[in-house]
Amino acid sequence: MKNMFLHNWGLKLVSLLMAFFLWCVIARFGDPPDTRSFSDIKVRFVNTSVLEDQGKVYEVLGETDTVRVTISASKSVIDSLRNTDIVAEADLSKLTGQNTVPIHYDVLNANLGTGTIEGDHDEVQLNVEDR
Repeated sequence: MKNMFLHNWGLKLVSLLMAFFLWCVIARFGDPPDTRSFSDIKVRFVNTSVLEDQGKVYEVLGETDTVRVTISASKSVIDSLRNTDIVAEADLSKLTGQNTVPIHYDVLNANLGTGTIEGDHDEVQLNVEDR
């Protein structure tokens, strides 16, 4: 048994060093997938004039205008992202009968490729009243 480990120990050491070097190269230059969460992203409201033209005002209920966004993409893309690169928009022209507006998520200055972007909730809840 002792001979099995000590026989050709030089070749075994070289193969171990080569394996470690190859692993370092792949880990460094490969672009593995990664996931990261971004907190406190404010939802931006667009087309607010639609409600104003109808003589209505709105108020956000709860904390539904602040979202936590999770992005899955390649590590190089994830490492380059900041909170300011993430956009969450609610288009008030798409107000539903339950006074909710769907949130659309997007990333500026980055190409997610096959990556995904998800928020912790998909709609903003509003209280809409006559002015």
